[in-house]
Amino acid sequence: MTKESIRRWWHITRWRLRYALLDTPAGRHVCLALALVLAAVSAWQFYAGMRAHEAGEPQQAWVQIVVAIVVALISYALTPKQPDAVDQVAEAPRLIDGAGVRMVFGEVWITDPAIIGWRKMGTKTIRGKKSGFNGRPIIGYWYKQLFHFLLCRGPVDAVLEFRGGDKTAWKGEMTASGEVQISQRDLWGGQGTGGEGGVEGPMEFLFGEAGQMPSSYLAGALDPKQPAYRGLLTALYKGGLWGAFSPYPKAASFKVRRILEGWERDEGAWYPEKAEVPLAGAGVVLHGSGWEYLVEVFSEPNTEWSNWTIPVGGWLQGGEMPYTTNGTSGGAYWAPMRSNLWVRRRVTAVANNLTMRIAADNGCVVFVDGVYFGGSNEANDPISDNTQYPVFLPLYAGQTFEVHVKVFAEKTLDKDAGGVLKIGIDGDLPVAMNPAHMLYQSITDSWMASEPESGINDASFRAAADVLYAEGFGLCTEWDSTTESVEQFQQRICDVIGANLSRSPVDGLWYLDLIRGGYDLNTLPVLTDDDIIEYSEQPGTMQDAVNQVIVEWRDPQRREDRSTAPVQSLGAIQAVGSVVGEVAAYREIPEESLALRVAGRNLQSKARPLRRISIKTTRVAYAWRPGQVFRLQSMKRGIADMACRIGDADRGTLRSGAIALTVLQDVFGLPQAVYVTPDPSPAPDDEVPKPVAASAVQEVPYALLAALQPPGELAALPVEAGYLFAVAVPAGGEIDYSLQVDDGGGYTEQAESDWSATATNVSEVGKMDTVIDITDARGLDDAVIGAMVLWGDEICRLDAVDLIAGNITLGRGCADTVRAKHATGERLWVIDDSIALDATRYSASASISAKLLPRTTSQRLGLADAAASVITLASRAARPYPPAAATLNGSAVPVEIFEVADVAWLHRDRVASAAQLIDQAAASIGPEAGTTYTARWYLDDVLDHTVEGVTGTTASHAPAADGLLRVEVEAVRDGLVSWQMQVIECVYRVTPYSDYVDQNGDIYADQNGDTYLG
Repeated sequence: MTKESIRRWWHITRWRLRYALLDTPAGRHVCLALALVLAAVSAWQFYAGMRAHEAGEPQQAWVQIVVAIVVALISYALTPKQPDAVDQVAEAPRLIDGAGVRMVFGEVWITDPAIIGWRKMGTKTIRGKKSGFNGRPIIGYWYKQLFHFLLCRGPVDAVLEFRGGDKTAWKGEMTASGEVQISQRDLWGGQGTGGEGGVEGPMEFLFGEAGQMPSSYLAGALDPKQPAYRGLLTALYKGGLWGAFSPYPKAASFKVRRILEGWERDEGAWYPEKAEVPLAGAGVVLHGSGWEYLVEVFSEPNTEWSNWTIPVGGWLQGGEMPYTTNGTSGGAYWAPMRSNLWVRRRVTAVANNLTMRIAADNGCVVFVDGVYFGGSNEANDPISDNTQYPVFLPLYAGQTFEVHVKVFAEKTLDKDAGGVLKIGIDGDLPVAMNPAHMLYQSITDSWMASEPESGINDASFRAAADVLYAEGFGLCTEWDSTTESVEQFQQRICDVIGANLSRSPVDGLWYLDLIRGGYDLNTLPVLTDDDIIEYSEQPGTMQDAVNQVIVEWRDPQRREDRSTAPVQSLGAIQAVGSVVGEVAAYREIPEESLALRVAGRNLQSKARPLRRISIKTTRVAYAWRPGQVFRLQSMKRGIADMACRIGDADRGTLRSGAIALTVLQDVFGLPQAVYVTPDPSPAPDDEVPKPVAASAVQEVPYALLAALQPPGELAALPVEAGYLFAVAVPAGGEIDYSLQVDDGGGYTEQAESDWSATATNVSEVGKMDTVIDITDARGLDDAVIGAMVLWGDEICRLDAVDLIAGNITLGRGCADTVRAKHATGERLWVIDDSIALDATRYSASASISAKLLPRTTSQRLGLADAAASVITLASRAARPYPPAAATLNGSAVPVEIFEVADVAWLHRDRVASAAQLIDQAAASIGPEAGTTYTARWYLDDVLDHTVEGVTGTTASHAPAADGLLRVEVEAVRDGLVSWQMQVIECVYRVTPYSDYVDQNGDIYADQNGDTYLG
C-alpha cells in the first residue's frame, strides 16, 4: 500500500467510526456503556488511591485525571444534536379579482401594488453557532423569491424609491426601463438575533413603452407565454433574497412620478412649460405672514441708494413676491415709483442643494443676519433690465437666518422705468403636477373621459395653468376607475384648487374657471332689477360661520398623512364665543405651506356670514357658467353693487326659459399668506444614517482596564500591550454604531455600542473649576455618580448632576491625567457601558485607523462616508501616573513669583488606585514601586534647569534672569514616562518688588501716605 492510500483509508475509517459512534442509536449505546465502565473504573481507582494514601504508598493521580478527561469527552460527544430548522411553506400571494390599474398624477407612493407574478426560487441556509461535535445547526433560511408587481399605468417620468416593509431599500431616479441592484441584507435586521433578513438582488423596472417586448426572464421563470405589458409600469424582482426565517414576504411600496409622460398626444404633454410645479415650501419655510417692507423716499436725485444701513424701525407688513412700482399682477405694490425699498424675512431651509435667487431693478444689496452678503449693480449704473443679473444665496438644510434686501431706484428720474424685486427658490425642489393639466388629461385621455382636444377651450385652461403655477399650486394624487368615476375625480381636484370645470352652453367647450380675486369689475356682466324675475335670500349668521380650519394633507417625502396647525379667525371666535372648527381632507396637497394657504382660503370664505341668493332671471344669463363672477345691482333690495359668484345654474326648460341661479356673495380665493408658520424642521430621513455628530477614539487608560479586567489578567498584561475604545453621539435618530478598525489588513468590525451620555461646557473653564455649566446634554439623567468622564484629554470623576440648574460637578485630573483648561464648547463624555471597546490587543507604536458607522433600523453608514481617526498606541496602561496637585511657591495658579521657583506635588499610584478615580485634591497615594520624578524649568521657552531621579515630592531652582517661567514635572518608571505631566506657567523675577525711593534714598509716599512697589 502506498502512503496516499493508507492516508485515504484512515480518513474513511475515522469518519465511519465517528458516524457509527455519534450518529447511530447503537453507537450512542456503546458510548454510554463505555462511559459507565470508565466511571466505575474511575471510582475504583479513587477508592484504591485513598487506601494507598492511608498505607503510605505512592499515588497514581494521573490515572484518575485521564479517566475524568475521557468521561468528559464522551459526555460532550453525547450532547443531543440541535435539530435543523424546517423550511416553511407559504401560500402564494393572490391578485384580487376586479382590481383596477391606477393612474398617478405628480409624485405618488404606491403602497399596495398588485402582485401579478410570484414564485419561490429557493432558499439559502442560515447556520447558528457550533454545538459540540455536531457542527453548526441550520437555524433558518433566506428565501429567494420572484415578484412581478403591477404599479400603475405607464410610462411614467421616474421611479424614485422602493421600500420593503416600510424601510427604504433603494432610492434614486430611474427614468426609463432598466435594472437596479439592491443590496440591503440588513434591511429588516439581517440574520442576527431577532432579525428578519432583508433584500438583496436585482430589480427591473419596466416602464411599458410602446416598443416594450415580453420579458425573457418571466418567460423562463413563470410561463413562456408572456404579454409585453405595454402601457403599464411593472417592477420585476428577479429571484433574489427577500426575507429570512419567515417565508411570508413583507409588503413592497414604490414612489413614482408622472407629469410629462403617459400622455396620448403625439406632441407629448399638453403645455409642458407649466406642467411641473416646483414645491418651494417643501424646501424652504418663509416665516411670518409675508415680507416686511419699508419704502425709502428721497429728493431728486437719488442719493439715498448708497446708504446701506439696515433700518431699525418703521417696518410694515407686506405680501408676497414680486414687489413692483407699477402694480404687477400677483405681487405687492410700492409707491412712489421714485423710491428705494427695503424688505426682510426670516427663512428656514429644510433641504439641501437650494439657492435663493434675488433679482432687482435697478440694483440691490443683500444682508444675511445683518452681515453684507452680496449685491447686483451695486454702483447703480443705468441698466435696462437688471433682474437678469440676480444675487444667488446658497441654502443648507437646517439653516435659519434673516435676509434683508435693499432695492434702489436709478439715480436720476430720466433713467427710471419702474422698480421691481423678485425673490425665488431654485435647485433640487420636489415637483408636483399642475391641477389644470390633471383636469385636461381627465377630459382627453382614453382611460378617462376620452373626449377630443377640440372640445376644450385651450385659452381658459392655459390661463388657469399659469395662475396655478404662479401660486405654486401643485398636487399629487392617483385615480382608480374601480373606486372613483371621472366626474368624481374632476370635482375632487376642483374642490382642492377652488375652481369650476364646466361646459359652456354657447360653444360647447370645457372651461376651467378659478375662484380667485384680481378681476376687473368694469369687465364683469351686470344683473339688474330689469332681468330679475324672482329673488330670495338666505342671510348668513355668525352661528353658521366657521372660525377655525385644519387641513389634512399628504407628505410624499415623509410618506405620511399630516395636518396643519389650526388657522383661526380670532374676531369670529370672539363674536361667537367658542371655536367652530372644520377639518378639510385634501390629501392631494403635498406640502405644508400650500396646505396652510388653502386653510386660509377656506377660512376666508366661511368665517363671515355670506349672503346666499336664489335668483330667477331672463335669458340674459344664458351664457354664464358656474364659478363666474357677475355684478348684482338691485335697488329694490338695497343692493347698489355687489360682486357675486355663481354656484349653480339651471338653464330652464323650453316651456319656461327662465334661468335659475344660486349665487354667493364673492369672497375670493387663495391668500398669499396666513398667520401660521409651517413646521420648519427638515423632513426626517430615519432610513439614511448620517456620520456621527461628535466622537472620541483613544487608547484605553489603566483605570478603565482595571474596571473591565480581572486582577490576574491585568497584572499579566505585557508592557507593550494596548487597547482602543470609542465614544460617540449621533447626528440624528441612529440606533447605535459599529467600531471598525484597520490595523493594516483592512477594516473589520470590532465592537458595537449605544450612544454615550454627553454634554458640552457653556464657557471657558479653568484648571481649578469643579462646577461646570453645560449645554447640549444627552443621557445625563441616567448617568451614574462616580462614573469616569472624558473631557478632551482630561479624565474626571462625575460627582453630581443638576439638569435643572444646567451644571455638573467634577473631580478633576483623575487617573493618568492632570487638570487642564477647556475652551467653550468642548465635549464631555460619560464612560460607562455605552462605549465601543476593541478587545484586540495591539502593540506599542502600532498605528491604528478607526471609523464609526452609525446604524438606523435598516441601514448602516458606508465605510467611505465615515471619517477615520488614526491612533498610535504608546503603552498608556503601563505608564506611571503623573504627580498630582502641583504648586509653585505654594500656589497652584501663580501669576508672578520671585527669587526662587520651588515646585511641590503629591504621589499617585497606578496599581494601588486600580479602578478608583482619585482627583487632584486627594492626599498622596503611593508612589508605585520604582517611580521617580523629573522636573524641568524653562525660561522664555528655553530649558534652564533639569532635576532627575527625585523620589520625594519637591524640587527647587532659582533661575538667574527674569522672564516667562514654565515648570514641568513628570513621573518615570522602568524607562516609561507618565502619560501626562504637570505644567505651571507664570512670570518670574529674580528680585522682588521694593518701595519706590527718590534721589535722596527716601521712600516715596503720596499725600495720603501710601507707598508704591516697583
